[in-house]
Amino acid sequence: MVHWLFSLGYLGAFLGPLIGVFTFYLAPWPILIFALGHFLNPALVAVLGATGATVGTALYYIVGEGISKILPKRAKKYLEKGQKYLKRYGALAIFIFAASPLPDELVWIPVGCMRYDIRKALIACWLGKFLLIAAIAFAGHFGVRGILDYFGVEP
Repeated sequence: MVHWLFSLGYLGAFLGPLIGVFTFYLAPWPILIFALGHFLNPALVAVLGATGATVGTALYYIVGEGISKILPKRAKKYLEKGQKYLKRYGALAIFIFAASPLPDELVWIPVGCMRYDIRKALIACWLGKFLLIAAIAFAGHFGVRGILDYFGVEP
């Protein structure tokens, strides 16, 4: 799958994180982003990758909304208590999970259940994913060149 996504170039930079994030990391998208960062513009790879990853994680918001419709009343009381914390720390928690390799679904499903402002959630997620993916893409861009230069191999 990585080979196929790699052959798609910039489209693969969008689809790889989207598929990888939503399928519980079955697609090794960080490896794809690292490789694409070496051969393509790493800034554009980061923008497209962050957008794809944000779309993938936003699907968990929809899952959370669906779950909230079937929750028993007792569980909904806990969600109401959690909304106080979500209003205060929601965007920060989404950003931290997005900027780290932590699994996003741990945050996005409750965020969807509590119907947190989707615009704030998407912005926080995109910024975090951009930071993470830009680091990976630029590491691929400069890291591979540095390794090849070290060994005297022409790219």
